[in-house]
Amino acid sequence: MPIRIDSQDSLSRVADYCHDAIFDAGEILYDSESMHFALPMTREMWEKAEKEYSFLFLHRFKVPRTRSVLTLYDVTDADIQVADVEDVLVDIQYDANENAISFKCMKNTQIRLEVEELRGRLEDTGECYFDGKAFTTLTLKP
Repeated sequence: MPIRIDSQDSLSRVADYCHDAIFDAGEILYDSESMHFALPMTREMWEKAEKEYSFLFLHRFKVPRTRSVLTLYDVTDADIQVADVEDVLVDIQYDANENAISFKCMKNTQIRLEVEELRGRLEDTGECYFDGKAFTTLTLKP
């Protein structure tokens, strides 16, 4: 399931896959020599969600998790300010005017990367597993 990042659209797609992913700040890697940045995380695999039941507009899903790594290449500078040992990824945005990628995190960890070009990938590295959590959504769709 590797997803290649080579445009703002593909980065937005990766941001959707990584929404609410949990990461350990101690696992963030930036190597200025190779110009690589890596963010290992545990993400919910909504693309493999199983519907447990539906009643009117309430739907309950069982959603598996997996370990994944977001890797970005051609990173010329990384500003990483950790707010907590563990944080939750909310969004990833690219500013084409500044050639910068910014990560928005729930506990205010700040990650800003300057890049030569938008290039990277998201790859699942672990097994898909269920941890017993389920999500209930409200929707008019069946």
